[in-house]
Amino acid sequence: MTIDDNGRPVHVKPGDRVFTSFVGANRESEFFIDPDTVNIDRPMENYIHYGLGPHACLGGEASRTALTAMLRVVGRLDNLRRAPGPQGYYHLCGLLSSCFA
Repeated sequence: MTIDDNGRPVHVKPGDRVFTSFVGANRESEFFIDPDTVNIDRPMENYIHYGLGPHACLGGEASRTALTAMLRVVGRLDNLRRAPGPQGYYHLCGLLSSCFA
C-alpha cells in the first residue's frame, strides 16, 4: 500500500511499524481551517493529543496538573496585566482538567 505523507509517497506493507504524529494530525488542513493559526475557540473534542478511553495517554493527567500549577503561579505575578487591544473572553471550566473531558 502506498500512502501520501505531505506530498511524499510512503510504501507500507503488512507488519510494518507506523508512527503517527498527533501534533501533525492536529494541524491537518483537510480538517482544520487555517491550522497554523492559534484559535482558542477550536472545540476541545477536535484535539487528539491525549486520546480517549483505554488508549488514553498516561501522561495526560500529569501534563494537565503541571499546566494548572503553572497557571496558578502566573496568576499570582505582581506585574501581570492585560495586553493592550480589544478584550477577549475566557471559558470558565472549574478545575482545568474538566476543560479536557
